[in-house]
Amino acid sequence: MTGSSARQYGYAAFMRRTGAASRMLLRVSAALVCVSRAPAQAPQAEPSASTITAWVSDAVQAQEEDLHRQQWAVRYRVHRVDGKQDTLRDLVETGGGNVARTLQRNGRPLTPEEQAAETQRLQDIARTGLHHGADPFERYGDDLIRAMPTAMNYTWVPNQPQLPQFSTEQAVLDFSPRTGFRPASATQSMLKGLTGRLWLDPRTHHLLRIEVNVQQDLDLAFGLLARVYKGGRIVYEQVPVDDRHDVYRTIQVDVRLRELMVKTTPYHLVLETTERTPLPRVPSLQEGVAMLLGR
Repeated sequence: MTGSSARQYGYAAFMRRTGAASRMLLRVSAALVCVSRAPAQAPQAEPSASTITAWVSDAVQAQEEDLHRQQWAVRYRVHRVDGKQDTLRDLVETGGGNVARTLQRNGRPLTPEEQAAETQRLQDIARTGLHHGADPFERYGDDLIRAMPTAMNYTWVPNQPQLPQFSTEQAVLDFSPRTGFRPASATQSMLKGLTGRLWLDPRTHHLLRIEVNVQQDLDLAFGLLARVYKGGRIVYEQVPVDDRHDVYRTIQVDVRLRELMVKTTPYHLVLETTERTPLPRVPSLQEGVAMLLGR
């Protein structure tokens, strides 16, 4: 895995552990997430359609550039809760992929035996240099991002509901599939089944939050790989870690899916990050392990 792909969106390690369908939907969400820094003000008057289009295009361009970042990285703690586990991990983004140390399981600290196993696992990674394989779904990210400005209609939301967790002015847009959009790939065709709402800064053209709703069943590889059923929802929100860069604050996934034609199951996931710290440079895999081991 390349350094840029490993640090993509700040949650590549998580993406490798989720199902194909939920990963695909998260790439749609994350394609439009970035954060501004300006003081909060009342929403401005409704902009023209051409202005809204320009905002979205600029936001997508900024996020696409950030997607391939290679000059910066972040360390943070991530709390993950799903149907199978509740864990807290200390994660470091490195040039060789994300590395993380488990700190808690199901609300309790690790036992001495579990701590020893974590230490051994990390030492093995540093010694061998072997880590995660390439994420086969990474190539879909650019495909989805590039299509967003033309695949969707964006409409101004009356009364502009402001979210209290942001100190910035927020312009609020709803989006839905655009009639006549012709997907250039099977990946882009998934956009026809999604609607949602996004919050952005109208001055910087950076996005703060996106909510995605699955309005019709979505298939990957004609349903052979996975199917995501109508009614699912994803929320993605991001916060700054310095003057230029951002990392996700929360990801919430609530979908019903079937993978590899096996069985249909509900999939619920909440990810939250804390102690987000930008690193002065991108560490090597071995340096990341040393950081986690306190060396």
